[in-house]
Amino acid sequence: MTSPAKVEVAELLNRGLTAFQAGKAPEAEALFLKALSLEPRIGRAHHIMARIRMRQERFGEAEQFARNAVALAPRDPSFHEVLAMALVRTGGANVALEEYREAATRRPDDFGAACGLFTLLAAMGEHEAALEAARAASRLAPESRYLKIQTAALYVKTGEFMTAMAVANDLLAQGEDSAIVHGLAGRCFLELKSAAAAVASFEKALARAPGVFEYHAGLSAAHHRADESGKARQVTKSCLTRWPVYTVASPRAKARVLVLSVLTHGCFTNPSNQRRAFTPANTIGQIPEGRFTFHRFLVDHPDPVAAAREIDPVDIVFNNIANAEVAQEAGFTAVVREIVDALGVPVINAPEAVARTSRRGNAEIIPANLDILFPRTVLYSFDRDDPGGLAGAIAADLSFPILIRRTASHFDDKIKFADDLTKLEHVLTECRESGWPAFYAIEYITEQFRPGCYRKLRCALISGQFYPSFADFSEHWNVHRMEVESAFMKAHPDLMDQERAFMDDPAGYIGAENIEKLEALARLTKLDFLGVDFNLQEDGSMVIFEANPAMRVLQSRLVPDFPYLASRCAEIQRAFEAMIANKARG
Repeated sequence: MTSPAKVEVAELLNRGLTAFQAGKAPEAEALFLKALSLEPRIGRAHHIMARIRMRQERFGEAEQFARNAVALAPRDPSFHEVLAMALVRTGGANVALEEYREAATRRPDDFGAACGLFTLLAAMGEHEAALEAARAASRLAPESRYLKIQTAALYVKTGEFMTAMAVANDLLAQGEDSAIVHGLAGRCFLELKSAAAAVASFEKALARAPGVFEYHAGLSAAHHRADESGKARQVTKSCLTRWPVYTVASPRAKARVLVLSVLTHGCFTNPSNQRRAFTPANTIGQIPEGRFTFHRFLVDHPDPVAAAREIDPVDIVFNNIANAEVAQEAGFTAVVREIVDALGVPVINAPEAVARTSRRGNAEIIPANLDILFPRTVLYSFDRDDPGGLAGAIAADLSFPILIRRTASHFDDKIKFADDLTKLEHVLTECRESGWPAFYAIEYITEQFRPGCYRKLRCALISGQFYPSFADFSEHWNVHRMEVESAFMKAHPDLMDQERAFMDDPAGYIGAENIEKLEALARLTKLDFLGVDFNLQEDGSMVIFEANPAMRVLQSRLVPDFPYLASRCAEIQRAFEAMIANKARG
């Protein structure tokens, strides 16, 4: 006869699992902890507590729960998987990797050691080695569906989507009707450009696991790629109702920061976990988590003001809706102001100040107030049926070369270049056929740094102070520090010397008077932070290409190849953190 204590434990476990699968982590945590207080040797309870602690980013506790789970059930690969993820976050992965390798060599038939090795390699991003280790583990347990699922996931990570799809189809044919397999199939269908099939797969995954954020994001992405933008936004809003904020708490926080961001298309466009989906790609997303508590919030929420009021305590708002055209077109300027006023806290980059930094606004305000050039920028729409007539009108207004850029765009890899009327007409025809409603025509006014080489300088203006970010050089007119530019610079050490000179002594490189002009720009915009892309002409005049608070000014990704950037990265980070802390204090 089953004892009352065992009945109680079983009931707690069932209720906890139901709460966890429904995304109710606090309720699940309380139930599992109570179950463990009654019976501490429940591997599954330790495992799920480890997963909860991972989501809370309490990695040390997650590791201990995961170790308990593995000790109680060493042949369960899923327990090893969570332990591996925790070890990566606590810094114990390298030591554990050597231990697993030694154990796998000493005990080649030990399935637990084999699982530990492949899951840790996968968590460390060593995907090819992890695949080999997974094959070795599969030889010890050829019927393990979990191993097949993880192998398919590794194939996805290595870009072998057809192979991953074959494994997923094999599992489905064997009756494996789990959410994770349907989710893998959805991811493969997306990459193989079968959006409708991806929609069906992610819908099946969600029907089986509605509490998994990645499946909501995947379904949104599938609808987006199927040109079903309305459905994609509906899925995203439903998801944000369930998960309105992603909080990274710090026990030593100098301030509790509500970071307001927006999705580019109003929906999730890629399968993603909650952390990646809510973490901005620009400067505020690069600030290490530890000195601040960050509440990351997407104003695409169906009721952003009400949801923001529910976020526990906030000392300051960081307005990261920093693209002026996007903010204005979607009405986010007013939404940000309403949130700030409702919370009654300071805001970094007031929405009204951001609104003045549109391309057309910069083109009007900067040259009128400062001794700085800004390319003439004129807004046009495709009201005319004849691109040739529109091209003629633009050519009458502006001088060639002319750049054509879509409104409300931030990434500059889609800019069109036209150096004569024929090319301009061709570009406009392409843009019109692509469905562009309106666009900017921009005079291109820069000079080559030397024959076949273009230069772009970037700086940060933080609390009114100038900080050099990088000096970029390219063979292409659209200078954008990607791998090709980095390779070009490494092939020309004299260009690296130019960048080093700018970083070491910016006043000597561009002149103290130009630093003063840029700091005057910060005062003119009334922004706490903005990035500026600019260049100096041969006659000494300064031309600004971009000036906005959406810019990424921390170049940490470049430091391994360009170590002379490290000290300025650290300086910019300190200034950025001080700006937040000081304004939060008032």
